[in-house]
Amino acid sequence: LRHAAEKQAEFLQIFDAPSVTECYERKPSVLPQQALALANSTLAQTQARDLADALQTSAGRDAGKFVSQVFLQILSRRPTPEERAICIQFLFEQAARIRGQHTLKTASVGVSVPNKQSSDPDLRARENLVLVLFNHNDFVTIR
Repeated sequence: LRHAAEKQAEFLQIFDAPSVTECYERKPSVLPQQALALANSTLAQTQARDLADALQTSAGRDAGKFVSQVFLQILSRRPTPEERAICIQFLFEQAARIRGQHTLKTASVGVSVPNKQSSDPDLRARENLVLVLFNHNDFVTIR
């Protein structure tokens, strides 16, 4: 990635990229545009779908096992009992909503992602959970 005065990565500017002309302490900010940029980025969506598919293979249909594995992969820790319960509930509710649709469609607006959303409601719900965790503060913030 080239980040120079004449060619700055716009995506990085949203996330407080350091100035290329100064060596001062960066001032971190939390803006709504950051979450929107990450949630809607082609990179995040592609990686969320790939990771959900890979973990689906190892976790099978066990939602609890999937949640544990995705937390370890993304946040490098196990979920708390409360987080685990919320994520499992999210997976079931998302899959139910997706099943309630007559057909699954990809939005005709927004970014074009090379790997399409899954037509399997359970896997599509898992893709959504992975994307949510990519926006988790513990993933975005380096401490």
